[in-house]
Amino acid sequence: MTYDRGYLFSAPQSMRKDFEEFTRSVETGHQYMRNGRNAEAAELFGEALALWRGDVLVDVRRGSVLDAYAVKLEEVRLSAQILRLDACLGQGGDLHLIPELNALAGLHPLNETLQYQRMVALYRSGQVAEALAGYRSFYVQVMEQVGIEPSAHLRDLQSAILNSAPVLSAVATSEEIRRAVSDDEGNGGGGPAPARIPSGSHLRLSSSPARWRPRATKTILPPSQASPSTGVRRITLDAAGIPLSALISEPVGAPARAAVVAVHDSGTNADYFDGRARPQLSLLTLGASLGYTVIAVDRPGYRLSADQLPYGLGLLGQAAALRAALDDFSSRFATGGGLFLLAHSYGGNVALAAAADHTPPGLLGLDISGCGHEYAVDPHEVSVLLDRGRSAKNWGPLSLYPPGTFSGARCRAEDMPARERAELAARPGLFRSVAPRVRVPVRLTFAEHEAWWRQDGDTLADLAAQFVAAPRVTVDRQPDAGHNISLGWAARSYHLRALAFLESCLVPRETTHVERSAAVS
Repeated sequence: MTYDRGYLFSAPQSMRKDFEEFTRSVETGHQYMRNGRNAEAAELFGEALALWRGDVLVDVRRGSVLDAYAVKLEEVRLSAQILRLDACLGQGGDLHLIPELNALAGLHPLNETLQYQRMVALYRSGQVAEALAGYRSFYVQVMEQVGIEPSAHLRDLQSAILNSAPVLSAVATSEEIRRAVSDDEGNGGGGPAPARIPSGSHLRLSSSPARWRPRATKTILPPSQASPSTGVRRITLDAAGIPLSALISEPVGAPARAAVVAVHDSGTNADYFDGRARPQLSLLTLGASLGYTVIAVDRPGYRLSADQLPYGLGLLGQAAALRAALDDFSSRFATGGGLFLLAHSYGGNVALAAAADHTPPGLLGLDISGCGHEYAVDPHEVSVLLDRGRSAKNWGPLSLYPPGTFSGARCRAEDMPARERAELAARPGLFRSVAPRVRVPVRLTFAEHEAWWRQDGDTLADLAAQFVAAPRVTVDRQPDAGHNISLGWAARSYHLRALAFLESCLVPRETTHVERSAAVS
């Protein structure tokens, strides 16, 4: 219609209603994402985007004003597309998102958010080279067309990919990963700095390392020299001729009530039990403050014994070595009322095997987390999923872990010995073979977000039923925790529960001691 000196475009009522509905759905979806409801958010974003039909104002003759309005609408739609993709990434849907991300990144080659999402999806789909190639291509484009480097966030992502940072494997949105990665970079962790493309308008990419220079200089202590928490020191145990490195903390000013022996999972080391992101989360620190001697042992094939055992040992060999190490430990350190094994995942299998048949003297009980008898995944794919610690199943939501958790990952990450890796698929059978022969109290804990093991009611009932000789079996769940339970915010809660179970194991011995003392008097 004619209006003043030009024309006024009056949008149809249906168009206004569609846009209002689109806006409401996007706003609600965004709120859902803030609350971790990614599946519902993705569905809402999809419904909102379905209201669009083709390009904006495609059948309208446009001037400069309508062109500007059309650009604004396209940006609004692109923002919704990016949010939907992020909500899908937050559900772990990586592989099927790559074609859409490729297409959108091609249409918007300078959009850094799309590039970030694409790199995350490629990495989590196992296409590491493609993710890094995407970064190099993006770098060239922004340098040539804009004259600036990618943002610090994208450079931090490249650094994390080069160092196989565990944070990248978590089922999380790109925004959550961005915050976690940038936090770790800011805290001086995460490993060596990434290679960075030299600046210059005459840039030509090459695969030659000579074309690269460090992005920044950071001082990273080797894993074997990383400083433990205050009050924790390194020792060596003799496991029948095999030297096992370990971390130990002892109570100050009073004899130890008991000794807690912590046994780590595959692909990590004793530092797992000394979570340094928050001092109060460290089992070694907490245990000593409550009157226990705590020792975290590097299993055979890890750290100090790696040179002597380049292929590691099988489960039964590790169990025998652990029993020998416990003998050496008991002869040199105060163990109070006895020994208590606290073990995680594959370390739980080792602890069970060590307790079966030839029960170590003074063993009070077992507390095992993240170790079941029926996989929730294909057993033959476990080794691949665990490769380089990249499986999201190890972590769960990133919000479960305090800032700085992933910057310390290099201190506790280790290569998994070949013999141990070869037994991963057989762990359920190994569990069933040793559990009936355990004759001390057992407590098993499964994290709320445990993804490796089945934990429905029937499965857990059958799990407990395997311990036919144990005087007591308890199966617990740990809320707000992922598989790596001793590294998350819930670590202190879990450790306190484990120590409470230890106290219950001490009661019969203390009662017996009192009765014997009364009989003598």
